[in-house]
Amino acid sequence: MSDTLDLHSLDDVLPAGELYWDPEDDQRRLTGEIYLGNTPAFTTPISTNTVEKWDDDAPTQVRAAAVTTRITRDIAFTCNHISPFVLGLFMMAEAAAARQAGGSQTGAPINGGGPLLGGRIYQLGQDPAAPAGVRQVSDVVITADPANADTAAKAGTDYTLDAERGRITVTPGGALDGKRAAADYTLAASEWAQIRGDAFGSKYGALRYIATQAEGPKRDIYIPRIMLTPNGEAAWKDRENWQALQFQGMVLTRYGQAGRLPQMLINGQPVATE
Repeated sequence: MSDTLDLHSLDDVLPAGELYWDPEDDQRRLTGEIYLGNTPAFTTPISTNTVEKWDDDAPTQVRAAAVTTRITRDIAFTCNHISPFVLGLFMMAEAAAARQAGGSQTGAPINGGGPLLGGRIYQLGQDPAAPAGVRQVSDVVITADPANADTAAKAGTDYTLDAERGRITVTPGGALDGKRAAADYTLAASEWAQIRGDAFGSKYGALRYIATQAEGPKRDIYIPRIMLTPNGEAAWKDRENWQALQFQGMVLTRYGQAGRLPQMLINGQPVATE
């Protein structure tokens, strides 16, 4: 490869490409790359610390020497393909499938067994096993004051039901207003994507960029180890912009069987030599 600059073939680049994240397991082993979807921005900020020596004997100080003592490599990218995996990565949480088994439920306390208030909305099926409650219910029967009067409330009169979301709205002044209540219902077997936020720590893994641009030489990037963190906020309401999630990462050193690996590899496209 020649280091001579060819003025008639300048390397003008209009960058574009794909990003892949390879998460580590708890033994620091890579588990396989996952495509992050559409990423409108990807950058690799680099900063340095330098120790300088100054010539102090002249009338004006001049720099006599300088040594770079620290190199800090970072990455940043934006995702606007909001898959469950990407959202879990941003929330520093776990993406998994939540499953609701079909079947019947009887006498399930509403509002944890506390009194209901007129005009308020209550989620059915909330308990430690299902903190957000149940959904897709049918054959719903709401009983007021189940420990005493045990009065069946009337749908449409004492409450309204959102069966798809598993929610009831209590009618002010109705049979449920100010009373404790329980619910009988049938659950549809179903599942949905769920992001479970907990005391999960930082995300570690490797990052690969595969260049796909139409203009300029394609250079792929591989970073063997990164600590990835969210950068900013997730917008859940916005009428003007598509939801986008920003990430930042600290480039770290990965150690393999042969010792320390390069922190970053930038590879041009292969050309046959035979």
